[in-house]
Amino acid sequence: ALEKPEADGNRFICSTGKVMWVREIAETLNSGFEPCKQRACPTLVVPSFLLKIVALFDRDMRFLRPYLGLAQAYSPDRATRMLDWHPRDDRAAIIASAESLVKYGDVTY
Repeated sequence: ALEKPEADGNRFICSTGKVMWVREIAETLNSGFEPCKQRACPTLVVPSFLLKIVALFDRDMRFLRPYLGLAQAYSPDRATRMLDWHPRDDRAAIIASAESLVKYGDVTY
């Protein structure tokens, strides 16, 4: 964005435009991230109604209620058009993110 004068003052969303649920992310890690092949990431889905009940008693969970089951997709069209930017494959990006978190000690396995 710094190299393109027409991008000045704009914000860009770095997204593939696809939605991935947490279960899909866990399955991606289980199939392509070496530490998860040895000790799998959980893929259990907690039902929304159960989370709503928990949110009645747990203040930290209350913020989730309006977002349960909501798929929020973002378009990378402006970044693609103005910056000639193209997103990485979503599965490759998830695995690269996990590798980076482990490499820099933010997550231990």
